[in-house]
Amino acid sequence: MPGRWLLDANVPTQLVLTLKGFGVEAATAASLGWKQLTNGLLVEAASNAGFSTILTRDKRFRQSASETLKRFPAMALVVLVLPQAPAFDFLRDFENSWAAKPIQPMAGQVITWP
Repeated sequence: MPGRWLLDANVPTQLVLTLKGFGVEAATAASLGWKQLTNGLLVEAASNAGFSTILTRDKRFRQSASETLKRFPAMALVVLVLPQAPAFDFLRDFENSWAAKPIQPMAGQVITWP
């Protein structure tokens, strides 16, 4: 898995440990003080800090990020479409989905997963 991944504020923070178990380096927007950044500014900050992928649950991020991704073509955005659930259940669903089909981010693209 290339690059570092950033979890948007709407993704359970415990996912950092799950991703680490899959060999993915990750951090949360909240841990970096970026919780209040708008989507476009988050893409810019993440790119400048060396992240390659942002994971979000915000379906509207797709529209707002499309223009920003043109300015930061090395960045990828993954919209997680797992059901809304408490963190424990979300992580279980994430791990099950990953086992079936790991996330494959594509630079400059917005993908929906799983």
